[in-house]
Amino acid sequence: MISAARVNKAGFVSAPSVGNRSLSASRITAWQSTGVTKQDIVSADGGRMVVQVDSQKVLLTVVDDAVYAVSNKCTHLNLPLVGKTAMMQGEIRDGCIVCPAHGTAFDVKDGSVKGTWCPNFPDLPLVGKLNNNEKNLPTFASRLADSGIVEVDV
Repeated sequence: MISAARVNKAGFVSAPSVGNRSLSASRITAWQSTGVTKQDIVSADGGRMVVQVDSQKVLLTVVDDAVYAVSNKCTHLNLPLVGKTAMMQGEIRDGCIVCPAHGTAFDVKDGSVKGTWCPNFPDLPLVGKLNNNEKNLPTFASRLADSGIVEVDV
């Protein structure tokens, strides 16, 4: 079935679609279920949740009543932003996920670095900071299905 572009319950604009695929000028989007609802994310510890979609670990959070999906791997040393231990629990602050290892804040809306790159990492003589190449965090399109389940495109 083909549908026209529309605004869903969460305020996301969806592209025209055929079945579960959205059509865009650059590529076809394949929405995949995360198995969680927006309320599940809001109720989760810290207001964020990590889900597995295919082989990708995706961090979901709600900011300004919208659902955002980003990679759960920090772009500095590929450490998890939200891990299994108490020490590896990145926090959501001012619309950003803050890496628990080195303190970089990534905007969940576009993945950009906000503030100083690696503020908790030492600036070593002659070499500076290890892996000092500032890189944005990958983001993924997200939407709410009619069922209320969050879907992402990874």
